[in-house]
Amino acid sequence: MDLSDLTTLAKDAAYVAVGFGVIGLQRAQVRRVELTKQLDQLRTQVSKAADDASYQLRRSLTALG
Repeated sequence: MDLSDLTTLAKDAAYVAVGFGVIGLQRAQVRRVELTKQLDQLRTQVSKAADDASYQLRRSLTALG
């Protein structure tokens, strides 16, 4: 193996490493978007449950009142 082959091998290894880094970053960004959507859905569900509970409590207090 001569110096030219070694240089080519090093370049190829660097390109592969950068490629894996880019793929990893893209996967992390996709996962962040998915988690953001899930948290938004959960926030909506919790907000609705809190509104329903508040309504029921006010209704009960009014009936007692």
